[in-house]
Amino acid sequence: MQLSGLIARLRRHLDLTDAEREAILHAERGERRLRAGDVLVAEGGESHALYVVRQGWLHSSTKLVTGGRQILRFHYAGDLIGTSSMAWSQAAATLTAISDCIVIDLPKTELGLLFRAQPRIAGLLYAIAAAENVAMSDRLTTIGRMGASERLSTLLLDIMARLRVTAGGIVDSFDLPLTQTDIGDALRADQGACEPDDPGAGEGGG
Repeated sequence: MQLSGLIARLRRHLDLTDAEREAILHAERGERRLRAGDVLVAEGGESHALYVVRQGWLHSSTKLVTGGRQILRFHYAGDLIGTSSMAWSQAAATLTAISDCIVIDLPKTELGLLFRAQPRIAGLLYAIAAAENVAMSDRLTTIGRMGASERLSTLLLDIMARLRVTAGGIVDSFDLPLTQTDIGDALRADQGACEPDDPGAGEGGG
């Protein structure tokens, strides 16, 4: 059976049944390949699907009233992203490829059917979302209350912790495809009205 990025992520937390794996594969649609810098979804654009990251890194970001950009979250293989726009027809954030990526479309209609047919998957994604939301709150707190070196250290530790879950084999080091601009936009201290990307069912990989 084909192994999707979402299955690989979820089976780290739960022994999935054959029916659950088949339901996930049925819900997933066409594969998209992105080059570094490509925009998958633009803030304010139409939002009819979520996406499962099969390979590569992306980030979600929003525009600031000052004209700058705030990176809200980084996304890795196995993350379900775009969840902040799940209830809306317009995207709440811009999703951009950091490296060359492969993502799988997961239409919102298919996700609803999946949740109704396989409630354990819905519950697990909700639990993962809750954990990621706590991590997001912690990171935003560090941005506002720590110095630059502490903010950077916390960001790198958070990336490593998440990659240990999504990218098997990572223990003490990883390749960092971020530019200085990416890091700066993720560590902005002048966030004002910026809100985190609500992971909903998982940015997460949202």
